[in-house]
Amino acid sequence: MFLLVGRAAIVAVSYALDRRARLTPPTQAVMDRAIAEWQVQPDAWLIPSTGDNQRLGVTNARVMADYAVQHGVPAEYILEEDRSSNTWQNLAYSWALAQAHGADRLIVVAYDLHARRCHLAAVKLELPFTLVPATSRATGYAARKPWFAHRALIWLYETLATVYGRLTGRL
Repeated sequence: MFLLVGRAAIVAVSYALDRRARLTPPTQAVMDRAIAEWQVQPDAWLIPSTGDNQRLGVTNARVMADYAVQHGVPAEYILEEDRSSNTWQNLAYSWALAQAHGADRLIVVAYDLHARRCHLAAVKLELPFTLVPATSRATGYAARKPWFAHRALIWLYETLATVYGRLTGRL
């Protein structure tokens, strides 16, 4: 066993909110896993990450932060990354926020079907990170994301988004 020196930041990458600006099952799974990671490392920052990319009038980060507080994470340990609108920005902006608050590594919690793209983006950004996938068999219905109704469609979307990310140099 080895001891990690420094402070971690746990980045919870949102997958989507529903049309009433509530967590979808995948994003709830991410938050539940991120909260469990925070309970193991209660001196870590918890960074819910994503702006209002679905145009619901509230950021995903705000809804996720409220969920974390309701589930026992003190507000003073939460840093909201509320500007990002894509995976690359989630990680780049979260890393900048984490570093500004003294963190030296990230624990990235992502929906299992989104985890590969998060991993590739973190490698491309040369971040010190550990990836923790969160699984939800239920998908729910995400606002403004019609592919969200089935895991197979999400898998297809993620495959295409990964190819696009590779072509554009983001992954």
